[in-house]
Amino acid sequence: MVPMEIRKIIVADYEDSMKVQSISRAVRVSISSIYRLLGKKKTGTIEPSYENIGRQLEVPAEKLAKMKAMVAENPDITLAEIKEFIAPIGAM
Repeated sequence: MVPMEIRKIIVADYEDSMKVQSISRAVRVSISSIYRLLGKKKTGTIEPSYENIGRQLEVPAEKLAKMKAMVAENPDITLAEIKEFIAPIGAM
């Protein structure tokens, strides 16, 4: 991820008619990253977006809450027992 300070420098250099290849060499950022940043500028911000970062949950929140409650009630419960009770809650 390109830090905000570098992002500002890239945009300023581009607006001063500097070539993308020259900017790339100067700030050591790939040409494709610069074009992606300049494309993002059209949306009104060059801030990094974190909305789609991270692994998606494999277990729906409802099932996860039920599993946590079951483990809290019975710490010795096995995974097979949890699966047996959770399965009817909406298999996905």
